[in-house]
Amino acid sequence: MGGCYYMSGAVTLAAKSALRTGSGIVTCVVQGSIVDRIASFLPEATYKVCGETDGYITLKNEDVDEIIKNYDAVAIGVGLGKNQNFISSLSYILENSTKPLIIDADGLNLLCSIKEKLNIKKCPIILTPHPGEFSRLTGLSIDYINKNRVEVALKFAKEYECIVLLKGASTVVTDGEMVYINTTGNTGMATGGSGDVLTGIILSLVGQGYSPYDAAVLGAYLHGAAGDWAYKKYGNGLVASDIIEYIGQAML
Repeated sequence: MGGCYYMSGAVTLAAKSALRTGSGIVTCVVQGSIVDRIASFLPEATYKVCGETDGYITLKNEDVDEIIKNYDAVAIGVGLGKNQNFISSLSYILENSTKPLIIDADGLNLLCSIKEKLNIKKCPIILTPHPGEFSRLTGLSIDYINKNRVEVALKFAKEYECIVLLKGASTVVTDGEMVYINTTGNTGMATGGSGDVLTGIILSLVGQGYSPYDAAVLGAYLHGAAGDWAYKKYGNGLVASDIIEYIGQAML
């Protein structure tokens, strides 16, 4: 669930990585103006077309209800853009979803103003911030976060009863009790769209029945391992779509 007229590629990357991780059906919830763009690169996906305002997606509550009813897990935020009108939809989703949610990218930025909604959720939630997004969520400086990665992720996960995957060198995954520090990955993966690929991998694993914490841990590992395979071929010139091509190899 995401995309906008200015960033349609993010949804494409997330959906394709979910398919490559083993999901049988992946649906892109997007506005009509970008469906043809995405479908031209991703004929294997299905599409739910929603409204839009000024190039950004708009959702009705009945759209959300249908999505919650029909799908196993939902990822929100990739390519969503600075869509302030989506805050009310995100609030409604947090209040009503009974299916696991993965919130990334612009979904995290919108969450900053309504993060108290995390305390009334009815479903597991995985947050996948990079340090900048986590700084906006917590009010802590990026420098402090980078020096205290485990501590700050653990504290937030415990306070809001969610799973935090804090991206960066040695990605930290925690549910407020358990902590996993990932060791796969490389500097070449610091490229636009890499986080969208990770979101798709985690979404797929949750949808296939892995617990949210295990999906986040395994997703971080697979994402990095696929990136390591891609790095062998492309070095620092690798792009996010190269990571997707090696997900299957990483899962062997």
